[in-house]
Amino acid sequence: MGCLPIRLLVLADSNQKHFIECIRRICDDSKGDYEFHNLPKEASKASEKDRLDRMISYVKYADLILMDVTPHTFLSEEEKYKYMTNQGVLIEYGAIVAREDRKWRLKLFCEDSIERKHLHPYILKTVDTYNRKDMQSLRNKISKVIKEHKEEIFEKQRIQERQLQALSTYLNPSVR
Repeated sequence: MGCLPIRLLVLADSNQKHFIECIRRICDDSKGDYEFHNLPKEASKASEKDRLDRMISYVKYADLILMDVTPHTFLSEEEKYKYMTNQGVLIEYGAIVAREDRKWRLKLFCEDSIERKHLHPYILKTVDTYNRKDMQSLRNKISKVIKEHKEEIFEKQRIQERQLQALSTYLNPSVR
């Protein structure tokens, strides 16, 4: 019996190419065990009326959602550095946390050069930091997250199988 691939949805500002490409390479190297999806890079169909609906459908079917919430820096009129999280990422974050059934599948990442005080206040979950210059470290962190998620899936499946077996035994006493 073959296993279905684990569907990874990668959400990040399009400038976070290193984050996106790191996960794409993990999926490519998995030989079909992981399926890569990144909404911003997938072209819209001409008939598509609402891109948000498509994003929500990706969220619905994703097994694991990996999101980079690293804010951008810019120089304000007062010549001070300001930090702003990409608006699209915040919309996606809101859509995910609004779905109780998906919230546990969301893992947040942020470059370690950004102090936590600069993260948007809506980002209430623990954020894993990574060093942009050390892609092997990021790859190891993401691989660990995927491995832990797979173990959770297998444990839930094992519990469900035991429950089904107990129910079957209860409903069919002659099978005992």
